[in-house]
Amino acid sequence: MPDPLNNSYYAATANAWQPQPAFAGTGEYDVAVIGGGFTGLSAALACAEKGLKVALFEAQNIGFGASGRNGGQLIPGLRWSMREIDEEFGLERAQAIFDLAYGAADRVNDRIAQHHIACDLKPGHLEAAYKPEHFADMQREADFLARNFGWESEIVQPHEMDRHINGGGYHGGIYDARGGHFHPLNYALGLAGAALKAGVAIFEHSPVQRIDGDRVFTEQGCAKAQSILLAADNWMGDIDRELGGYTVPIMNYNIATAPLPDADLLLPSDAAIADSRFVLNYFRLSADQRLIFGGVEIYDQTAPTEIAAFVRKHMVDVF
Repeated sequence: MPDPLNNSYYAATANAWQPQPAFAGTGEYDVAVIGGGFTGLSAALACAEKGLKVALFEAQNIGFGASGRNGGQLIPGLRWSMREIDEEFGLERAQAIFDLAYGAADRVNDRIAQHHIACDLKPGHLEAAYKPEHFADMQREADFLARNFGWESEIVQPHEMDRHINGGGYHGGIYDARGGHFHPLNYALGLAGAALKAGVAIFEHSPVQRIDGDRVFTEQGCAKAQSILLAADNWMGDIDRELGGYTVPIMNYNIATAPLPDADLLLPSDAAIADSRFVLNYFRLSADQRLIFGGVEIYDQTAPTEIAAFVRKHMVDVF
């Protein structure tokens, strides 16, 4: 029986990828990157483009974790509002955080264009207000972003929501044309391909067992590096128990429908949508007109017996 967490729509529609060898023996590098998701691949590529000798170690295969099986939504910003960040850290620090968080979409788009990554990129993201008071707060945030950071977005009144979605009963929203959505696994594979061309040595099925000073140990070898970058997300604890204490595994599930002949009736603008619930629902249309719907956050790492049924009821509530 296939692994239900790795038997996905994304895996079934992934671009061709030549598996990379496992690390064995020894090697010396300027930078060793641990983790083959978005963070590790982007960092490895950036370092190689600066002329550094880079090795990337992935415990499974490229994009195996959340990078290759998420909702595929490109949402500028952070979970905190910029008003909260400004209040907590002051405007100067807030500006630096803004540049990092809100510039992320442009950096992703630039990489896709530069390296000709085929990942079904589409523009547009809508944050939908689950409650009227959420919409009021969204408008205050949009005004703050425009006044202080020059970030303009479109306020969508409740009666205008059917331009973007027919369902959900939402109370308005904020549309951001600089957000969007894509096929996340194909983006990860595209980054990996670009990294290989830039000279990065990628080692798959090479879990790092420990780090000792400037040395990275796997089961079959030891690599030496001047700098080591940990990009292992929730698997950090497999490498360093103390760092693992700073991560919390959160399981969140996506389902995909069959291709829908009238998909544009559900999401007329083809934007990705995430609502303002604390445990949010988020959804979009794939390139082949499937509705990809995610939600239902749990903290148990054991998957439900029937993932589709587990998420489907929330999709039906919205549509």
